[in-house]
Amino acid sequence: MISSDSKLLRLENADLIRRLLGSDLAYQFKHNLIQESAYESLLRHDRRNLHRATARALENAYPQELDGNAALLAKHYAEAGDEEKTYGYARRAGDVARRLSAYQEALMQYDTAALLAPRLQVPTAEFVELHQARGRTLELMGKHDDAREAYRALYDLGHKRNDSLIKLGALLALATLQLYPNETQNLQAALEANQQALELARASADAASETRALWNMVLYEYFSGRANDSIRYGNEGLALADKHGLTELRAYILNDMSRAIVSAASVPDALRTLEQARAIWTETQNLPMLADNLATTCELSFISGDLGAFERLYQEAVDLCHTIGNDWNLSYVQGTRLQLKAYQGDFESFVRGVAQVKKLALASGFGARISASVILEAMMMGELGAPAGGLAHLEHNATLHSFQFIELWRFGIQSYLYTLLGEMEQASRDLARARAGLLPNDLSNYGPIFIALCSAELDLALGNPAAAVRETEQPILRLRAAHVKYLLPELFILRTRGLLELGQHDAAEQDLQNAEEVARAMQDRPGLWQIYAYRAKLETMRGNAEGARAACLQARALLEWIAEHSPQEYRDSFLVRPLVQYVFDAA
Repeated sequence: MISSDSKLLRLENADLIRRLLGSDLAYQFKHNLIQESAYESLLRHDRRNLHRATARALENAYPQELDGNAALLAKHYAEAGDEEKTYGYARRAGDVARRLSAYQEALMQYDTAALLAPRLQVPTAEFVELHQARGRTLELMGKHDDAREAYRALYDLGHKRNDSLIKLGALLALATLQLYPNETQNLQAALEANQQALELARASADAASETRALWNMVLYEYFSGRANDSIRYGNEGLALADKHGLTELRAYILNDMSRAIVSAASVPDALRTLEQARAIWTETQNLPMLADNLATTCELSFISGDLGAFERLYQEAVDLCHTIGNDWNLSYVQGTRLQLKAYQGDFESFVRGVAQVKKLALASGFGARISASVILEAMMMGELGAPAGGLAHLEHNATLHSFQFIELWRFGIQSYLYTLLGEMEQASRDLARARAGLLPNDLSNYGPIFIALCSAELDLALGNPAAAVRETEQPILRLRAAHVKYLLPELFILRTRGLLELGQHDAAEQDLQNAEEVARAMQDRPGLWQIYAYRAKLETMRGNAEGARAACLQARALLEWIAEHSPQEYRDSFLVRPLVQYVFDAA
């Protein structure tokens, strides 16, 4: 009998195969046509036996690497005709691919498993988990409509079979999908689905499903602007998760509670909650959720003025998103960085990067990020003296995905832009539309802050400084209590302007000092130049010409920097703004 080594040597000498470098055991065909010809020459029975033998050899040789080899094992067992093994490894390979954000591969593996599951009569709970995983993969690919239809089909199957467990799994997944800000978001439909799920979960004493339904309520109450109710459901869910050892669900609840905690408590409290969740995502190697956690932590670090933490975590988040191909969170964290750039007056960097962020958001179905980017672009135009361009930009993009918290933000900014143009009637109408949808206790989406800013701007333009002072007082107190620095200098500046018109110079001076302290921490150049400009006005009112000129010189240096870091098409409009002209004339 000729040994296998001798046969391999003969094939190698015949120039049909070659040994792989660094290995005494692995060989490769010289050409894929040779491989195909050899494969086609085998009888079907022999092929099946070879695939089965290959799969078993892989299992035996690498028992610690079954996850890494799951896709290959699924393929070999499929060719061997072993449906049970194919199903098991396809399901496993799908889970591995999804953790690594290889979503197309994950979907293919889940489809294979889903085809085999009915024939194998897998347990109902496992069947539901498979279809939830498949639907979640569609979500992560940005195919939210397809995911919704998949969950509805799963529910219809459960209804047809009169199987409450299948219906429960479908309802939970459908509710979660329709709670997040994507094109399928529908809070009322999500609530109805989740209420049905919660009843089914409690009737069957299914702790995991009940916990997930409570997590869905965290999201529902948050997106409805009720932070305290969101946290209440979160704490109820955490208690149930701890009682039953549901570690992953605990992390999901912590992750999503953080937003509500910003409104109900403070940013430091929210960051501590995110840190708890991050430890679980790291331990379980749930990389997509780790990316989401890092992106959220970056945003909260920015709004709290901890720019050092932002920079440390930003690069970690970007690297992870690139590694796993997670466009949703890449658009999230890069969008936050661009928001910081615009806030610091580097409008050129903002414009350079915003198109890429919108492209990533579009690819992943992150509609809220696209809409927010458009609004930030319009705000920038107003800041640079081109409010008409900002309004035209909002109008041109009016058909983009719309969400309640984005809508009120958009109407508020429109009011601000119309105020800059002197169109007070339209500004008032848009402000009223923004107020109609206002969730006054929700700081996490900035809505109440922007509306207060726009309202105070309109009050000042209408000659009502006392109203402007009143409009800014409560938001200032709330931001300081929540340790939010983002937009705080701008609120102080508006209140200063009202106080100056009311002749309350000492109070105005105190507000300018408070504003400068925060603006320096945030590197808020647009805020700082206005602080120095109004300080110059204050010193002029006090008869201190030297102090006024010194303040104008500080403002002028910042204005020159901002002009240099602004798109060329907006520099002229920026430099002719009345307050800018005042600074240059006085300096």
